[in-house]
Amino acid sequence: MYRNEKNEKRIKKAFEQLVFERFDKKGLEAKISEIVGHKIKVSNIGHSEDELTDHNFMCGFDDESKSLFGYLDIYYLKHRKTGHDGATFMVTGVAYEFE
Repeated sequence: MYRNEKNEKRIKKAFEQLVFERFDKKGLEAKISEIVGHKIKVSNIGHSEDELTDHNFMCGFDDESKSLFGYLDIYYLKHRKTGHDGATFMVTGVAYEFE
């Protein structure tokens, strides 16, 4: 199976545009789903208050019809209070890998 580099370039740019945007988990999943073109659920893998790592979500994407396979890490800063728009965190960085 070949990699779809044109599609990957578009998706990388869209992932990077998530940085400094504010979301709640449902809104983030909707945005990532829109970017990759199929339903995405993120897992909160940096959720323990005892951990010294950044808060982060992770998801994978796998769409054989588009030759699109990979992973996305989303690092975020939690808000103290929910924003007027329902946002509960701000994305501070992303890391991704295509296979």
